[in-house]
Amino acid sequence: MELKKKASYTLDEVLDELDKRKEPTFKNFYLDIYYWFYRTFEFIWKPYILVGYLKRAYQRCTRGWSDRDLWSLDYTIAKFALPRLIELKKVKHGVPTGMFEKLPEGEYNYTNEQYDAAIKKWNDIMDEMIFAMDYIANGREYDYYPDPKKKRTTKDDYKPLREVEERVHNGLILFGTHFRSLWD
Repeated sequence: MELKKKASYTLDEVLDELDKRKEPTFKNFYLDIYYWFYRTFEFIWKPYILVGYLKRAYQRCTRGWSDRDLWSLDYTIAKFALPRLIELKKVKHGVPTGMFEKLPEGEYNYTNEQYDAAIKKWNDIMDEMIFAMDYIANGREYDYYPDPKKKRTTKDDYKPLREVEERVHNGLILFGTHFRSLWD
């Protein structure tokens, strides 16, 4: 980046410089390659990074998880659960009995309509759980923040973020409520 050296920068200056960094120039191409090598092979000139990798590998081998997994356990659990929930939704062979309406006294079999309604209800619940895990595991909250180039933000600018946070909260409650129903 070619910002002039000074004590502080405005957000507009930083964002403009980041936009310049996205332009397809030779210098930007070179910097992309340089920073990829720097980040990928950083452990060569910073041995403490290699020590950390080895320590975490040892912890994963001996106890199944490393101390780094605890740094943001919600993220770790969401990263673990997300692909499994998606696959469970694809291959499931049944529906939890809690998805069905209660049968009248003396009846013991569900109709096809009741079964279809239960499948739809279970799919909707699984969609909400998947949405919540995807939001957490992939850092989707930034997709709902107001435009950073906007000079002033109002309370209404954060309305989409509040709505999606409520949906994520609902998905996590459903995950906890139906945790014992996550079987194939």
